[in-house]
Amino acid sequence: MSSRQPEPDNWAVLVSTSKYYYNYRHFGNLLGIYTILKDNGFDDDHIILMDSLQVACDLRNPRPGQVFSSVGASGDTSTGERNTYVNVETDYKGDEVTVDAFLRVLTGLHEDHTSNQKRMRSSSRSNVLVYLSGHGGEEFFKFRDVEELSAKQLKDAIIDMKIRNRFNNLLVVADTCKAATMLDPLSLPAHVSNVTFIASSQANENSYGWVPVPDLDVTVVDRFSMQFSENIKLALQLESQAAKGGKRTAKDLSLHKAVDSIDVRFLNSHASITSNSKKKMPVSSFFSARLTGNFSRLSHVALNLDRNVSISTPSHSSPSWPFISSGFEKVSYSQFTKIDSSTFYEGINEIKMLLILVVVILLLTK
Repeated sequence: MSSRQPEPDNWAVLVSTSKYYYNYRHFGNLLGIYTILKDNGFDDDHIILMDSLQVACDLRNPRPGQVFSSVGASGDTSTGERNTYVNVETDYKGDEVTVDAFLRVLTGLHEDHTSNQKRMRSSSRSNVLVYLSGHGGEEFFKFRDVEELSAKQLKDAIIDMKIRNRFNNLLVVADTCKAATMLDPLSLPAHVSNVTFIASSQANENSYGWVPVPDLDVTVVDRFSMQFSENIKLALQLESQAAKGGKRTAKDLSLHKAVDSIDVRFLNSHASITSNSKKKMPVSSFFSARLTGNFSRLSHVALNLDRNVSISTPSHSSPSWPFISSGFEKVSYSQFTKIDSSTFYEGINEIKMLLILVVVILLLTK
């Protein structure tokens, strides 16, 4: 009988919870991660995609049926950038994206009529990625501007997941304002172990979008998701090389390294990673369905920690690890703005509505 351990069963729950076209970037964040997963062996049966926005079909989208999750240094999608909305399978759309639906996906407590396509059928050997993209605040994450997921609800759901043997390792990533307030793995009960949380911003910080794209009139990606995605892709590439005999160390391939290497000057916020796991997990544990088994020896031996907790908040002003495409190196940091793009576009829309109202009043008074 073979003594080989069974391959991990990787799952991902990707959630974009915003409304309105000017929040395009929140789905762009998600689509970038979705593309990485598909490019690295995930099938759609192991990805639960929740999209409340549906910008590809929005009448205001000048490129119907297309969604861009990255742009060149010029901010122009006409320079050969990849349309990533190709063969995308969405499991929850529009009004279906609710707090209740999200919690049911995590815990598995679905109504009887829920199809298998909408269920995460994970187990105690599963590595589960949960990626949240949208608007939030202190200890809450907004769903479609009509309800909120609280930090307590998320914590309780994770405890329930562990009791129901829904994961072996769990990674939660939140790209939102005040993201760090949504979860503290160190506050979980002792039996709820192997939980890692990555936040795009701290309690007193916002999460910012990249510059607007001229031909779309919106920002297509947030700064954190933009850099984090590039780091993930690089780590997977390096791990693939290492599995073939390359000379990369386990430290270079960990989630901690991917977060620590994000440039604070670029984000205008401080990304952080907190974990109650006894080991630093390699990126492939959650973002690849191919490398996890092949590289398991390195991930379980070389990454062991002496302590059972780890907290990391980058404080450096520049990265020590290659993290981004050459296109970004051409962009001056003087171009960065601390204006929250969601607030900017909301203001623009309010001005437009006011002008329309003025015109209507003038027409009626003639």
